[in-house]
Amino acid sequence: MKYSLTVPFVLLLCLSGQAQETDNASENPTTLETFDSVSDTVKNKKGDILKEVIITPNQHKKPVSAVRSGLKPMDVPQSIQIIGSEIIEQQQAIRLSEVVKNINGVYVGSARGGAQESFFSRGYDMSANNMFKNGFRFSGGSIPEVSSLEKVEVLKGSAALLYGNVAPGGILNMVTKTPSFKKGGEIAMQMGSYSFYKPAIDIYGPLNDIIAYRFTGSYENSKSFRDNVSKERYYINPSFLFKVSNKTEIILQGDYLKDDWTPDFGSGIIGKEILVLPRSTYLGANWSTGETKQATVSGLVNHNFNKDWTLNFNTSFQNFDRTSKGTERIQPVANGDWKRPLGQNKNQEQIIAEQLSIQGTFKTGQLKHQLFTGVDLENSFTEANTFTFSPTTYGGGNVFDFENFDQGGAIPNATNTRIVKIDTNRFGIYAQDLISLTEKFKVLAGIRWSWQEALVETTNLVKNTITEGQKRKDQAFTPKLGLIYQPNKDMSL
Repeated sequence: MKYSLTVPFVLLLCLSGQAQETDNASENPTTLETFDSVSDTVKNKKGDILKEVIITPNQHKKPVSAVRSGLKPMDVPQSIQIIGSEIIEQQQAIRLSEVVKNINGVYVGSARGGAQESFFSRGYDMSANNMFKNGFRFSGGSIPEVSSLEKVEVLKGSAALLYGNVAPGGILNMVTKTPSFKKGGEIAMQMGSYSFYKPAIDIYGPLNDIIAYRFTGSYENSKSFRDNVSKERYYINPSFLFKVSNKTEIILQGDYLKDDWTPDFGSGIIGKEILVLPRSTYLGANWSTGETKQATVSGLVNHNFNKDWTLNFNTSFQNFDRTSKGTERIQPVANGDWKRPLGQNKNQEQIIAEQLSIQGTFKTGQLKHQLFTGVDLENSFTEANTFTFSPTTYGGGNVFDFENFDQGGAIPNATNTRIVKIDTNRFGIYAQDLISLTEKFKVLAGIRWSWQEALVETTNLVKNTITEGQKRKDQAFTPKLGLIYQPNKDMSL
């Protein structure tokens, strides 16, 4: 369920529509009668045939953020799917996994312990390097907030020319809502089973003639069909638009997510068989807990030199922090005996990225060119902490006799034994040109040079030693060539 401040207005429209329908009915009484479908023709009981209804598709003709080059979807020789905010709202989506159900070939690979969602496209894992937010690489260790999204774009196939080191299955780009000089807003409430409720707010408008704002935020609280499992999330996303001149605008935005969750590894398996247990049974320790914090700050500068040439500069900083402590995966032996394994994790990641690009159109003779060229650089720093327990298990028994299961004693303490730090630098320079040979035939050609350097440092806190691995450097050229045939304005091959 979703309630909005616009309910009175919608109700008024419904009443108006009802009155109009009544008036029309008085002029033509047959409009309110029931209809039967006979031989694929809709008729009423008096035999009158309804007028023909023509349904026309509504194509997405605006440039897609995921392709970065300003090209329209019809001019890209790859499969692109866009799920807009209207579908997200109509679907009442709470998780990104619910949104991607609308995209063929993309599916959820795992949702480890309720902490994160991993996605696959065409058989390739997207979670490591193929997830983006507003065009910047996004840490896959969290469950993204959906209420702030304007759209979700999926570019299938290779995207290495645009993003460098990515898997060939495709990339997923989440685009957040932006400020508007048109004043408006909405307050919504979603409610559901297991004490789920989620209020959300979205307000926007001008501060003056040159500054506009937008603020989206949400709070989520829910329990689960499983005992002792709960979730609480806070999310805010403020953004500002500065219209410096008729040719230059700046967008600044940031978001912050805090997610408190209970590690839930399900009912467990024996071999390849799922355990048959009551759905409400929670086999983990009652004190198991997890927390995710994620913050992002980004800026976009867009300058139009003239109607043909545009300069874009994007910069972003992202900080990710996730901690968890509890019992781990449920894998009893054949008769159901099981001792709870203990686990504690702490992972941090920081990503700093910058992108500079130029888009332009020009002609050479009868050929029309749409050029896109630029550079991008990125630094990501990750830190993973390893903890050990003594003893390594907490309670035990038979999962089929959980009432007599040893629930363990006091909450055990863990010792931080190892820290692994990975410092990765990426740089790329690229150029791409869409050449219109005729109105129907086009060629998309481009090339990218990518460079990557990674250094791993391991600290053994037990032996008090620091080991620095060999610095790994990789570089590669990535060509791209595609032929586009558009027999009419509604079809592209």
